[in-house]
Amino acid sequence: MCAYVGGKRAEVFLAHTDIIVLGAGIVGTSIAAHLAKRGLSVALVDRGAPGEGTSYGNAGVIEGNTVFPAAFPSSFAELARIALKRSPVANYHLAFLPQIAPWLLAFRAASQPARLIETAHVMRPLLARAVAEHEALAAEAGADRHLSRRGWLKLYRTDRAFAAQATELDLAARFGIANVRLDRDAALALEPALNGIFRHAVHWTGAVSVDNPLMLQYHDREWGVPVHNDRKHFEFLVLSGAQAGLNFSVVLKKREGYRRAFDKFDPEKVAHYSEARVQKLRSDLEIIRNRMKIEAAVRNARAFLKTQEEFGDFDSYCWRFVGGRPKLNRWKATGQIPATSPESDAFSKDLKQRGFSFVGPTVAYAYMQAAGLVNDHLVSCFRYQELLSEVAAAN
Repeated sequence: MCAYVGGKRAEVFLAHTDIIVLGAGIVGTSIAAHLAKRGLSVALVDRGAPGEGTSYGNAGVIEGNTVFPAAFPSSFAELARIALKRSPVANYHLAFLPQIAPWLLAFRAASQPARLIETAHVMRPLLARAVAEHEALAAEAGADRHLSRRGWLKLYRTDRAFAAQATELDLAARFGIANVRLDRDAALALEPALNGIFRHAVHWTGAVSVDNPLMLQYHDREWGVPVHNDRKHFEFLVLSGAQAGLNFSVVLKKREGYRRAFDKFDPEKVAHYSEARVQKLRSDLEIIRNRMKIEAAVRNARAFLKTQEEFGDFDSYCWRFVGGRPKLNRWKATGQIPATSPESDAFSKDLKQRGFSFVGPTVAYAYMQAAGLVNDHLVSCFRYQELLSEVAAAN
């Protein structure tokens, strides 16, 4: 048996379990599942629900393409960046270094080229099972639809950086790890949304990636659905402004935090927030603690109320920019979807004149996509036709 427990409820289960697993991310959940299969009683303990605490640090990639293990930095420049705490590769506490000095020396010795090749051969049988093992767990959980089997791309900005991977790529070929070496144009043809500041790429075709379940649910149920409720309009204005400069998945993960912090997106209440309330929100870990974005949400609530007074409701106001009906695009690839449009330019300009902020053309277009003023689902997406049918039925 495997039971998930969180917070105070954990006390009830702990005395009746064989093993306690701390942390319900992908590692903890997988360990708990395998232990339960072996007939053990397992308590999976976390402050949140399973999967909610994940860092998404590996971008959801599941792969057995790794050839070499992590190695001790081989260049003086990289060591200097780590020493100056300017590298994302590693961090350290100065007082702790003497205690781990023997381990660091052993790590450096194990990172010599010959040793790395030896370790790569030892690791290969384990890594070769990575995708299959995760696929089996996904199948048991009914999560197959979250798996994308399109591989992943690794980009190299310079010829030198790409040349440095020759040993790894040759060893990958000997191990039978599928990959395709691409030049810049071929990589852009495969993934048009990439920024073209690179010279080479390697497509590791055997990798699997996991969709963000929150993003999948949002896409399937909300994105592009025409909104005619002012409270929902204000919610999307707040979230679209918070998204500025960020991936929307970051905002979506904090959506419930925003709902709590901003009084269920009630513009009447948010408009009356005091400076003290704004300062309190700046320390709220469940939202994006950007002072300018928080202040913009309050300022926009006040402008929102004024717009309601002028037009009767915000819904009547915003739908004027698309003639009262969703604008239907016919994109065949994600790379075709624009960041702005003439309509979002006009909408953004008018919003700013009414006192709204964090509503540039890009933010305005993201809002229009979310609120269904624009149907930007690909024509091949099942939601495109569903939304067409729903709009036709509503009229």
